[in-house]
Amino acid sequence: MKTYLRVQEVLRADLARGLSVNQIVRKTGLTHNTVGTYLDGRAEPTQHSLEKLSAAYHVSIAWLRGDTDNSVLAAAPSSALVDVSTLSDEKRELWERLQTVPEQKLSKLLDLWSILEKDE
Repeated sequence: MKTYLRVQEVLRADLARGLSVNQIVRKTGLTHNTVGTYLDGRAEPTQHSLEKLSAAYHVSIAWLRGDTDNSVLAAAPSSALVDVSTLSDEKRELWERLQTVPEQKLSKLLDLWSILEKDE
C-alpha cells in the first residue's frame, strides 16, 4: 500500500515552508525513516502515526486517510492535552510564552532548540 496523499501533502507543505526533516520529526514525533517513507509514498501510515500526524497538524485522521473532505477534528486528541499544573515553574513559564509566539518565529525557536540540544 502507498502513503495517503494528504499525509504527503501536510509533510511537503512543511518542507515548502522551510522546515527541515529534523523539525518535522520533532513536530510529529515520527522517526526520520518514517517521515522519509511517507514523503516518498512507500508506506501506508499506521494508526499510531496517523494519531501523531493528526495531533501535529490539527486535522482529523479521516481527512488524512482521504475518507472525508472535512479536516476539522471532532475533539482534540488526548495526547494534545497538557496539564500545566504538573510542570515545573520553568517549564510552565516556557509553555506560557510559547502560546504567544507568532507562527513565523516558531521555526527560529526550533532552530535555536537544535543548537541547544547539540551543546548537551
